[in-house]
Amino acid sequence: MSSPLSKVVRTGSTRGSSATLFILALVLVLAAVGGGYSAWKIFSPRPAPPPPAQDSIPDLYTEKVEDEPELPVFELSEDDRGTARTPVTTDGASQLAPIHPVPGPEKMPSVSAGEQIESRPEPVLAPRPVIESSNDWMQGLEPLGANDFGYQEFKNSKDGSVLILVPAGQFEMGSLEGTKDEQPVRQAHLAPYLIGKHEVTWEQFDRYLQSIGKGPASRPDWVDSGSYPARMSWEDARDYSKWAGLRLPTEAEWERAARGTDGRRFPWGDDLLDSGDGCWANYSDLKCSKKDGFEKTAPVGSYAKGVSPVGALDMAGNVSEACSDWYDSSYYSQAAAAGDRDPKGPATGRWRVIRGGSWNTDPMWQRSAKRYFLKPDRRHVGQGCRVARSAS
Repeated sequence: MSSPLSKVVRTGSTRGSSATLFILALVLVLAAVGGGYSAWKIFSPRPAPPPPAQDSIPDLYTEKVEDEPELPVFELSEDDRGTARTPVTTDGASQLAPIHPVPGPEKMPSVSAGEQIESRPEPVLAPRPVIESSNDWMQGLEPLGANDFGYQEFKNSKDGSVLILVPAGQFEMGSLEGTKDEQPVRQAHLAPYLIGKHEVTWEQFDRYLQSIGKGPASRPDWVDSGSYPARMSWEDARDYSKWAGLRLPTEAEWERAARGTDGRRFPWGDDLLDSGDGCWANYSDLKCSKKDGFEKTAPVGSYAKGVSPVGALDMAGNVSEACSDWYDSSYYSQAAAAGDRDPKGPATGRWRVIRGGSWNTDPMWQRSAKRYFLKPDRRHVGQGCRVARSAS
């Protein structure tokens, strides 16, 4: 016969065993659920991260110019007679300024008074062969023979432009003394091409406009003949070149024709010249404008002393010139990494490359390696173009 105490002990043992079994079962259930959740986290596909906000995406062009002062605007009179207004900045001050500069230090050479420095033409090692007229690229071109530097010249029958044949080869492109967008300096390789000896004139541009039913154009009030360089936007220059059976030069082609293969700073050599017997280029130098009689643009070819190594004229000053490339401040690094053969610039962009300085830009803008840019549809009183054509 069992005692009351033994009953209590047996009852407690039974209840303890049940509680233990219940706890163990609960632990197993939780472990199974937790393991399944962990496995789901590991093996289930994860959603893609949300895209960055639009205003957080870096924009090369916006970042490049956001801290720069607003570019002075050279507008034309309301009746489009061509009279140029004084540029006005946002603070109300009037001034003449370079076309949309890229910020960066520049050091220009000084030339002592009376110092005589001669132009340094590019040496020609051998006579250039006369090109046979059977070449397809010569359609519409009349051979004129070799110029004083040994380069063959041709006349385009459509618009009358004289073109200089530049042979295939390589040259040093860029500059260490300029802004970062001129670096790195590297060897660019080009196929043969032709480039205009002169900038496109008002006479040529009017002929084009009349042929498409839009001319003649109104000219600035200082232009008294058709031999002055025409004022054009990049889009005007592109359309004119296409009409003439030509094209705009690439940035590399332009620089090769301007500075040759010896890495010179200016078309005529390494020094910014303004000697006592005349000027080498038409830029914003009051001393020079008093000597040559042209306060603004001048008839093309007026500065024969500033001829480039291939025989092209006005590649520094007079009007800046449109190139076919989109502008990208980091493009030189990309071109160097890609081998730099016939570089044609970025695939897209917002601004087009402009080269060569103009009558209203400072001396530093006349360097052959200097890069700057404008919107494609903007007409500027100091902007024109010269034409080009492939020769292969």
